Amino acid sequence: MANKCLELGYFPRAWKVAAIKVIPKPGKEDYARPKSYRPIGLLPVLGKTVERMLVGRLQWHLMPKLQATQYGFTPQRGTEDALYDLMTHIYQELNLKKIILMVSLDIEGAFDNAWWPALETQLRALGCPVNLHGLVRGYLRDREVVVKYAGGECRKGTSKGCIQGSIAGPTFLEPDPGFPTPRTRGTRRIRAGVRG
Repeated sequence: MANKCLELGYFPRAWKVAAIKVIPKPGKEDYARPKSYRPIGLLPVLGKTVERMLVGRLQWHLMPKLQATQYGFTPQRGTEDALYDLMTHIYQELNLKKIILMVSLDIEGAFDNAWWPALETQLRALGCPVNLHGLVRGYLRDREVVVKYAGGECRKGTSKGCIQGSIAGPTFLEPDPGFPTPRTRGTRRIRAGVRG
C-alpha cells in the first residue's frame, strides 16, 4: 500500500490527521502557561508507515547531496561529530596563529514555522523524483490536528510547520545542501541541527 502511495504521489487525507497529546515540559516553574507544555502529534498507524517510507526514500535521495558539514538529523552523524569537527578546526587554526570567531544560532520555533513552499522548491532544485516530490506535497496538503480535552474536541487545519513527534519533521528541516553559503576564504560552516 505504501509503495502504491509513492507510485501515485498520494498521501490519503485520513492518514495525516494528527491526534495531539500535550506533555508537560520538565522543570517549568509555571504550568499555567501554555509554553510549559509540548504538543506531540500522533498520526494513525498507516500514516506513520507511509511517513517512515517517505523519509527513508528522501534520505536515500538527499544523503549523497548533503554537505560534509551537515550533521543534524543525518544518519550516521550527530552532535558529537559536529563538535569534533569544530574542535579540530579550532586547534588547526590556533596552531597557525589565526584569529577564530564562532557564531552560533538557535532558531526558536524551527519546527513550528517550517515553510512548506520553500521545502518544495528545494526538493525540485535537488532533482527529487516527481513521484517522491508528489508524495511530499500530498503529505503536506490538507493536514489536520485534533486535540481532545475534557470531553470536547478541537480540529484545525495546518499550513506550515512540522508537527513535533513526526518522523518527517527533522528530514524536512534539512534539505538544503545545494544552496551556497556566502563565506570568505578560511571560514567553515558546521550545521549540528535544529531545535524546535
